[in-house]
Amino acid sequence: MNLSRNDLCTYGSGNKYKKCCLNWRQNWGVGIDNYECEQQVKEIIRGAFDFIAEYDYQGGCHLVSAIVHILLTEKGYNPVIRLGEVQVEDYIFDHSWIELDGEIIDVAIMNTLQDGFKFPPVLYGKSVATGKQVEYQYGVSPHIDATAQLVIGKSLGQYITEGVSHGSLEIMKLIAEHSSVVLDNIDDIVRKYFSTYRLKSVTQSV
Repeated sequence: MNLSRNDLCTYGSGNKYKKCCLNWRQNWGVGIDNYECEQQVKEIIRGAFDFIAEYDYQGGCHLVSAIVHILLTEKGYNPVIRLGEVQVEDYIFDHSWIELDGEIIDVAIMNTLQDGFKFPPVLYGKSVATGKQVEYQYGVSPHIDATAQLVIGKSLGQYITEGVSHGSLEIMKLIAEHSSVVLDNIDDIVRKYFSTYRLKSVTQSV
């Protein structure tokens, strides 16, 4: 992963690193903007992307995925939120993501805790860096660590509420604002998700 500016990027775009993931804030944002899907979905994903990029928000997949799930649901979609082990190249880590219409949507993968590496987000199973199907593997084993087990045992409403002291509601407000989603009463909205849980994912690849 120690690439020079003129090396080919590792994500299959065919471009040099300096014209692809080196400028990830610009290039991945454009990739989201250019993706052909419903505008509301795109705005929510772009809103989460902009928040992560602006604040360099690292390792927040459980919270970001919960917020994206709620925003999509509030706008009339039927997403599923999942948790499991994900493998990207040689890295395997516990992670939360969204499925919509049977396809993976994963924006929080862009800033994991994996040695500071940033992986291009996934929109309907495709990399926003290349527009091609990604080779990330989701649910590579039935094993998740103790932290992930605690997360999967909590409803989305409980998880967000317990994170208030760490800024969970403020983060939700910021992502909603970036997404142009108006939340009239955020506390009431969060309470609606005290019966919504993540599904454990095993052996799924895209």
